[in-house]
Amino acid sequence: MLTTYKPEVFENLDTFESAREQLEDKKDLLPELGDVIRRHGLNQQIGISLLHKHFDLTHEERLVEEFADNHAYIKPSTDCNDSLPYMWKLEQDEQSGERLWVPLEFVDSMATAATTVEQATVVANNPLFLKELAEKLSDLNVADLFGFSVLHRDEIHVAAGNILVESTDEDARVLTFSALPREKVDPTTLTQTLWKFPTNGGVECVSDCDHCTHCTHCTHCDH
Repeated sequence: MLTTYKPEVFENLDTFESAREQLEDKKDLLPELGDVIRRHGLNQQIGISLLHKHFDLTHEERLVEEFADNHAYIKPSTDCNDSLPYMWKLEQDEQSGERLWVPLEFVDSMATAATTVEQATVVANNPLFLKELAEKLSDLNVADLFGFSVLHRDEIHVAAGNILVESTDEDARVLTFSALPREKVDPTTLTQTLWKFPTNGGVECVSDCDHCTHCTHCTHCDH
């Protein structure tokens, strides 16, 4: 069910603002998606992601993530030979009706931890999980809002009292993940964008998207 990157799928993603509005009505469905992940024993490897885009790409570009100085930077790249997909969206083939998982974002496989490669391989080799999650997303009518992501940002150390925040420089077309002190971030500016599902139940936020990211000077802003 895993297929190759399709530029038109990325183009058709909702904007962050639109996805955020829809999330208010759909976030109560997250536990049902988490139950699928738990049933397959993948809650340490997989999370549910809010599908959205902050800027456009050309057909030759893909979003590729790299790590440096306890940050993650996601940028458009045309050199994707060593890239490994970590975020996926469900699509349905118009001709065959087959459900397919299309990759949206990638990480530099040469610069990421070996565990990320292993976790991505576990998912690729689990067609029953892919099928069941596809069915659940379709049944709940949220395939355009939620996808799944490999939990791969262990390279970023998030100390006690800090949270992982995604911010955007739209002019430079760069997404940045930073660990920021919770008390210095206005919670009203944040939207959860990635969730994981502990073995003992419940839902945990993995990362947030900062609403003030549309200010291009805010890539490393300290709220």
